[in-house]
Amino acid sequence: MAGNALIPLMGKPTELGVHARQGAVTGNILANTIENNQTKPMRMEAAGLEMESAKRKAEMEKSMMQLRSAAIDVAPVMSSMQAGDMQGALRALTVRNARLMAEGRDNSDTAQAIADLESGDPDRIRALYNDFETVQRTAQQFGGMEAPG
Repeated sequence: MAGNALIPLMGKPTELGVHARQGAVTGNILANTIENNQTKPMRMEAAGLEMESAKRKAEMEKSMMQLRSAAIDVAPVMSSMQAGDMQGALRALTVRNARLMAEGRDNSDTAQAIADLESGDPDRIRALYNDFETVQRTAQQFGGMEAPG
């Protein structure tokens, strides 16, 4: 008897289609898993680099803000020093020092500037003034500040 070889498959095409789709889905999941495992180290490294870049940007912005703050604060100190008013310069530095301490910021440079000014040593005072000029120039070049007028 020669029967129709397709008879056992009749009524089954839907099941074959389901199995084919499941196989395709399983194959895609497997391929994605393999690809994810292969690219995971690169993605992790990229995420780390992105975080490091964000940290550096935040640090740079903080540094620029501190530079601008210093430049603004030393302007009246410099004016007082130019006028020979060392007490006025000392008062301005003392106000800055108190503010930095209240904000929990590093005040070591300001404390040193106060010590230099209080010393009365012309060389230390001249060096201090030169440092203030450097702060002003740096703020103009990198901090986006205008030259004092």
